Amino acid sequence: MASHILLAETTITSSTANVIFDGYLDDTAYKGFQIIFTDVTSDSASASYMRQLFRDGGSDITTTDSYNRHFIYSYSYGAGGTAQWVNGEYLEINGTLDNGGDNFISGDFIMYHTNDSSSEIVGTFRTLNTTPDGNMHFAQGGVGNTNHQTMDGMKFYLNGGNFATGNFRLYGIKA
Repeated sequence: MASHILLAETTITSSTANVIFDGYLDDTAYKGFQIIFTDVTSDSASASYMRQLFRDGGSDITTTDSYNRHFIYSYSYGAGGTAQWVNGEYLEINGTLDNGGDNFISGDFIMYHTNDSSSEIVGTFRTLNTTPDGNMHFAQGGVGNTNHQTMDGMKFYLNGGNFATGNFRLYGIKA
């Protein structure tokens, strides 16, 4: 069974624009990596989802169509549910966020091949989100980064506003 080593952690207690983990994604030391994020909320009504970018040498990688993802989005109360394929320069992590902390999102993201420019970064993600009306939303899926570029970090941010609360933990996965 694989063991997980805590590499870095960020806890948000006041307005924060982004969470950055630079210099940790070393495939020579770890088989893969897992980010676990919990109780993430926004300080803005304009935030509807969280985004993730890979980084290299302290800079964002924003190549258009770097990310291909396929996910299934469903509601726990049985209504709705879609399957989608999306391309873009960032990974959208689904979940409805708003100001006041009424909505929150938690989940994880596991990735492999982060420092191998000859292959795609591949990963899986799962999220759980609650809303003020008492509904729970679940999304899961896979992602590939087709950029074929080495990466040593990642950044999380919102599509509007800042993080108000949350905890992000980055683990290295040993074989």
